[in-house]
Amino acid sequence: MASEQKILCGDSYKLIKDIGNHSVDLIMTDPPYEIKKTKAGGSSNLARSIQKMNDELEQENITAGINETILDDFMRIMKKPNIYIWCNAEQIPMYINFFVNKHCCKMDILIWQKTNAAPTFNNKYLTDKEYCLYFRRGGVLPA
Repeated sequence: MASEQKILCGDSYKLIKDIGNHSVDLIMTDPPYEIKKTKAGGSSNLARSIQKMNDELEQENITAGINETILDDFMRIMKKPNIYIWCNAEQIPMYINFFVNKHCCKMDILIWQKTNAAPTFNNKYLTDKEYCLYFRRGGVLPA
């Protein structure tokens, strides 16, 4: 039996409100990362290009990370918790608190180890990895 597949394009915080309860098998999401430091510093070409990118991220209002209210909607629409979330290190505790501590999910951390990571910048190492958290719960959803 073929299942219906649909791609929605728009503001996810609005579109998710129209998705039925317990109707989604899996969520894979790459929400905005929490970026605390957006000033690159320095006058090199690399610093200017990084600062331009950081300025664009701030202008689009996507440096504060995910709006945590959508996590409740994720739980509402999933048949049972089954979700992959790409994030940065600063966000890991918040996701663990929500999915593991609050909703009793099991979890795995997958790490993308980049082989072509940028070298040091402004005397700091740039990250050579990204995290993907997988939360799940077995069994049947309560009635």
